[in-house]
Amino acid sequence: MTTRRAGSHFPTAFARYRASVWSKVKAALTRVGRRLNGLVRDPFFHLAVGLTLLGLLILIISGALAATADPEDSARQWWVSVLIELGVAVFLAVALVLLGDLIARLSRASFAAFRTEVDRLDFGQADMVRQLRAVRETLPGETQEEIAARLDAEARARLDAPRLHHEQLFASVATSPSAATVRNALKVAIGDDLVAKAPRVQILYTDVHATFRLDGGELVVTVEDEDAGEVAAISWPDRNSWVDVGVQIGEALQGTVLWNGVDQFFPGQIPRQLSELLVFASEHRQDVIGHAAAYRVVEIVDDEWVITERGMFRRNQPTYFIHRSRYREQDWESHILGKRWRESGSFPHALRVARGLAGS
Repeated sequence: MTTRRAGSHFPTAFARYRASVWSKVKAALTRVGRRLNGLVRDPFFHLAVGLTLLGLLILIISGALAATADPEDSARQWWVSVLIELGVAVFLAVALVLLGDLIARLSRASFAAFRTEVDRLDFGQADMVRQLRAVRETLPGETQEEIAARLDAEARARLDAPRLHHEQLFASVATSPSAATVRNALKVAIGDDLVAKAPRVQILYTDVHATFRLDGGELVVTVEDEDAGEVAAISWPDRNSWVDVGVQIGEALQGTVLWNGVDQFFPGQIPRQLSELLVFASEHRQDVIGHAAAYRVVEIVDDEWVITERGMFRRNQPTYFIHRSRYREQDWESHILGKRWRESGSFPHALRVARGLAGS
């Protein structure tokens, strides 16, 4: 058995330490060499070395001149001072060149760091875009039926926009019953064949009807009985309000059998009824297959039966249409009562009004 002497491990540890120190020195020398190699290749370094040597040369020459110059030789003393100042200026130029090189290096380093950060952000954004595309590809797309339904809805909305705009105008007849509003609403409704040229509404709790028509550019409200017999024709200029027209209607009815008294006279409901007629005609322009059910509406009787220039139909049963040529074909009253849909009993009155308007 061999025994190791105390301290026999010291040479080995020292060798490792020496090798470590030498490797660090070589690494430091290598870094210094690389730095010197970079400086030798740097044009700023060449310029600084050249200016330094030039400054030293100038100072040496000025020193030599100063040593050999006669104190009383002013010209030589002037040259000595000029050379000294020139040498100092050259050294200052060297300092400025080195400072400029340092600033340029810092700027390049900052720009490189900024560019690296921008590239990192661009990469992150591109990666995000790829992730979003991947998520979108995993989501179910629209089916052909859904695409068709969406296109249908968009096309219908654009086609229906004019109608909705017109219905806002028709609704304003009730909220702002001026001559201009009613005249504009009638122009649109008559022009679109929604109502007849002289639509009318029944004055509540009377057998009297108010008919609205355009006579050239003038708006005229005609008071009629149920058989369309004229009682009075009232011109409605822009300067008059609806209250003025309502008063004239009441004055025309006073003294006749059609007048039920002031307490039973409701002229303020007439614009609302006209507005409802216009909106209804617009909303139900083509409710019936094969028929334009609300084509040229004349009147809505008892809020249940709609009379048009072609005939009449039940407001809540538009598929049941009676042409005006068939008003006297059969006993319509018993026929309607035999229908399964509920009848409020207003049909006889509506048929009588329709016959009076048709002149049959």
